Amino acid sequence: MGHRNQIPAPVSVREDTLLDYPGPMEGMLSALLVAEKEWVAFCSCDMPLIPEDYIQQLWQQKKRAPAVWARSSEHDHPAPALVNRQLAEPLAAYLAQGERRLMQFLREQGGHAITLTQDEAAFRNMNTLDDLQEAR
Repeated sequence: MGHRNQIPAPVSVREDTLLDYPGPMEGMLSALLVAEKEWVAFCSCDMPLIPEDYIQQLWQQKKRAPAVWARSSEHDHPAPALVNRQLAEPLAAYLAQGERRLMQFLREQGGHAITLTQDEAAFRNMNTLDDLQEAR
């Protein structure tokens, strides 16, 4: 919530629904609970080089899975994901049990990884200006 005043319209900011801050999965839960559409796309805010078409790539290869996430040639990256809102209730129960492993949850729900065409650099986490300048 640190920079919510800097987010341009029409993006909406949602408050977390759980008080003990269970991390990024809580943000996913908050979004799924208010989703007006059947599918919700997620991406970590520290991945500025993620391919612009990652949602399209995930959508085209999801088959009947209720959730899919990105995989590079080297690693799985569960934060860039496409998740069906029907997973809100199972996610709430998972978090209530104290669980915090996103990829495990998505797999348990029948999800799978989708290999995207970009190399590993597209998924690099950047948390400082130096990280960003180094990547360019």
